[in-house]
Amino acid sequence: MLLRKQGLTVRSVAEKVGCVPSSVVRWTQAVERAGERGLDSKPQAGGKSRLTEKQREKLGRFLLKGPRAFGWYNELWTLSRVARLIEVKFGIRYHISHVHRLLRQLGFSAQKPARLARERNDEDIVHFRKTRWPAIKKSPARGANDRPRR
Repeated sequence: MLLRKQGLTVRSVAEKVGCVPSSVVRWTQAVERAGERGLDSKPQAGGKSRLTEKQREKLGRFLLKGPRAFGWYNELWTLSRVARLIEVKFGIRYHISHVHRLLRQLGFSAQKPARLARERNDEDIVHFRKTRWPAIKKSPARGANDRPRR
């Protein structure tokens, strides 16, 4: 706004700061209405959460109990399961994309379960790694320029 106070035109201020003239006009009006505070950033408008703060806290506790506590057969929370839980416990329907946002706000992140073969035998794996793997594993050749890692 200092440039406008110095007598520059809207168009020349816009060119100097790299914006469109309508932005300069909008900023000028904001300063005239509210002073320098009129240029402060405004929070993004959005719909009010349909879950209250207490309900959100309760949902977080439900999620920590795990899906089996609510009748599902495994320990995997899916967005559709969480949406169903919200609907059953709070009577509020959410689309799964909104459930994803809600979970992020609550500090939860998407998890992908590790898939392990049914035939997997952890004892055999440990034995293989100790006995057979060292003989099979290729070691990188040491050259004159190679230094040992610390």
